[in-house]
Amino acid sequence: MVDDITVMQDCDFEALLEDRTVIEGGHYTIDQDIDDVTLWTWRRAAALYRLACEMGLRDIGLTLLVEDFHVPAEDRMSFRQNYALPKPHSQVLTELGIATDAVDVVWEVQLRNRAHGDLRRRLKSKLTKQPDGYYVPATSATGRQVTEGTTPVCNFLMARHFADKDAKYALSINFHDYRWECQANGGVIVSRLLYGTKIPVYNAYATSLLEIGFVVKHHKI
Repeated sequence: MVDDITVMQDCDFEALLEDRTVIEGGHYTIDQDIDDVTLWTWRRAAALYRLACEMGLRDIGLTLLVEDFHVPAEDRMSFRQNYALPKPHSQVLTELGIATDAVDVVWEVQLRNRAHGDLRRRLKSKLTKQPDGYYVPATSATGRQVTEGTTPVCNFLMARHFADKDAKYALSINFHDYRWECQANGGVIVSRLLYGTKIPVYNAYATSLLEIGFVVKHHKI
């Protein structure tokens, strides 16, 4: 079995907190407005981060994943150097008494570039090449597609993201808009197959009612 998964209606996230926990929420796309569900996931993540800090836990991370593909390539370096959190995100931090420099911003373009480098240098032997791209063996007959041509797709980007977390943290708790369910869970599965990640992951999915619809736990392997 590649991954051991449990689906739950909800979860006591506060009881899960331990040293070296990374918490994520608020994922958004640069050229889009921040909607209520996105902001709700950010608030949940930030509040849980504050609680972990108040508990005196060590090496706690607060991560914000940003989709920056719409920033022109020639402007990306300057954009990142001058980046400021969206006002709704920063207001949540102010309300909770969290410094903005506590946030680890992760850029999707950088994840794509690192995944592409991994493909060239060390991962091709684990993949099967098809006319439309590379596939990783999975439980389905055709496997799980991880590139279009040689360009990494969402599952691969998220796999690299979880590999980075696996190298630094002991537990990952993530609050997502329901629309990212396929990419997030697929990313964990691909990270197990390609990168050998073992970190336990809790992916909680928020609905338009601003509540958790369900939680997927990827157990430690």
